[in-house]
Amino acid sequence: MKKLLVPVLFIILGQSCTGSGNRSSIYPEKMAAEESAQAGAEFDASTPDAAEQQSSKSADISPADKKIIKTGSLEMEVEKLKVARSEIKKLVENYGAEITSEQESNQYYRLENRLTIRILPEKFEDFIEACEQLSVNVQNKHIGTEDETKKFVDLETRLQTKRDVIARYREILKSAKTVNDILAVEEKLRLVIEEVESVEAQLKYLKDQVGKSTLQLVLYETIEQPESDKRTFFDKVGKAFVSGWQVFLEIIVGLIRIWPVVLIIGVFFWWIFRVIRRRKNQNQG
Repeated sequence: MKKLLVPVLFIILGQSCTGSGNRSSIYPEKMAAEESAQAGAEFDASTPDAAEQQSSKSADISPADKKIIKTGSLEMEVEKLKVARSEIKKLVENYGAEITSEQESNQYYRLENRLTIRILPEKFEDFIEACEQLSVNVQNKHIGTEDETKKFVDLETRLQTKRDVIARYREILKSAKTVNDILAVEEKLRLVIEEVESVEAQLKYLKDQVGKSTLQLVLYETIEQPESDKRTFFDKVGKAFVSGWQVFLEIIVGLIRIWPVVLIIGVFFWWIFRVIRRRKNQNQG
């Protein structure tokens, strides 16, 4: 009996060791999947808890800490475009602003200069008022604000959640035993890192828009129309008849200047006509 019991114990011990090895082999992959599911559940904004947390965070932010984007557009007529452009440059320097783009154009009786200006939000309205002082006529003016506080909080929450997931994946990676487990965890880690980079880029852009307001400024100078373009339709028709008669006289004068050539051409065509007519009469005869 004892001889039979010993081999049985060895078989049971071997099976238990094999099962333990299999569990340790697949553990990282299972753990990675569980961590991924848990991370996704933590940031599922569609769940009531996540939505309530984000709403409460947005509500707790003070008015001074709200993320407001200010934008504006101003189109105004100036007396002299070059002078106004020089004054705008001085204002930009005095207000600590910057010109990010500029475009000049010469349209029909209108010189135009388009500028994109970035400036601190607290100086935005004062800068626009200073620009208006240089105009003779404000054609269009618009100032708008957009509250991006909720989006900002949402992105920061996502970023923190994804960073926590990355930390957990790296811990799992340390305990991975096989090549397949390591590759599986690294692939999941790569995907989360890409999501983190995307969120960071969105946050950077949002901070830039909040940190400085944008003004689209259009300066233009109206050029007085020449007297020739102020004539009525009938004045233009009368002048057209006069111009046509002058062209006809020029043609007559030109033909008179080359009368020998005209005479030779005329005689040549007369001779051709006589020859054709003579042959026609002979054929009929």
